[in-house]
Amino acid sequence: MTFLLQRTSIPSLFLFIMLLATISVNTTLNSAFAANAHEETKETELVSGSAQDFDFIFGEWTITHKRLAKRMAGSDEWLTFETNYEAWPILGGAANEDKAFGEVGGDYFEGRSLRTYDAAKDEWTIYWMDTSNPQLIEQVRGQFTDGVGLFYGEEAYEGKTYRMRFEWKKISDDELHWDQAFQDPDTKDWEVNWIMEFRRNTN
Repeated sequence: MTFLLQRTSIPSLFLFIMLLATISVNTTLNSAFAANAHEETKETELVSGSAQDFDFIFGEWTITHKRLAKRMAGSDEWLTFETNYEAWPILGGAANEDKAFGEVGGDYFEGRSLRTYDAAKDEWTIYWMDTSNPQLIEQVRGQFTDGVGLFYGEEAYEGKTYRMRFEWKKISDDELHWDQAFQDPDTKDWEVNWIMEFRRNTN
């Protein structure tokens, strides 16, 4: 730097200093932009869903069911029973299936779900069939946000059609929660009518 000071004129020295300042400012701005882009990418990764959203349900579980005795009637009587549950990926992980099975009310019960994921919409579609109606039907659509899955559809009950909601939560690696609710068409309030608490089988 001493050599440059001895041989460079004042105007040239001024231009050189301004050039260094410009480079420094641009470097600082680029670093800031890169940091912001990194944070935005991290945030997007946290919010965005994927075909692996339901991976936490895979395996064998025991479900404790609590089902409201009568829906949309102000009932507080709950029926309690247990079933077995298994879930697994299909199509290389692009979709998944499950089955709940066991004795319910003295009769054998089996229900099966099929879940497919549309990456373009970040949307899951859940289909269902069981021993009482062995026809595969679409039930709900929705997505996961911050670890909670909310899915919406419609279901007929005692001559009326209600807006229906499923909610999925992972409590821990060995505990899951699911519930189903109907929406009152007048008040818009949700009434939970079915709760399932999952415990992973360890033996």
